[in-house]
Amino acid sequence: VERRQRRARPSPSRRTLGETATPTLATMNDLGLLLLARERPADAETVLRTMAAGIEKAVPETHWMRGQALVNLARSLAGQSKFDEAEKLMVEGYSRLAAALPAGHDRRRIAADALATMYERWQKPERAAEWRAKEPTGQGKTDRSVAPKPAS
Repeated sequence: VERRQRRARPSPSRRTLGETATPTLATMNDLGLLLLARERPADAETVLRTMAAGIEKAVPETHWMRGQALVNLARSLAGQSKFDEAEKLMVEGYSRLAAALPAGHDRRRIAADALATMYERWQKPERAAEWRAKEPTGQGKTDRSVAPKPAS
């Protein structure tokens, strides 16, 4: 008996709103992060590459989302031990975040921590220590523009 393969269908938001709509991109980012949390970095890479391509089309050059997209994609690569490509993307992502957000911002700290973690897995403890020292831990600034609004 021959099985028919199910065709991958775009999500409802992708069909309705399009590949570059903010809700679509946010959903794809969240799915990629969920796959990373479930230790499925190859699956996360596929989703996060598509999301990063959408961000490139939809978001201004200097927006912090471009940097965050690269950091998240790089985390999926590091999870597969593709350290050379991950390093390039993660450093570029951090640089974009640093240019767009103030010192001490949580997104910058989290990106620096992701770089340090990648270097530790890559057996480069000196580089890990550099990145751990780059953004101090503690109470950082968060991006309130993406926080949920309180109920009225």
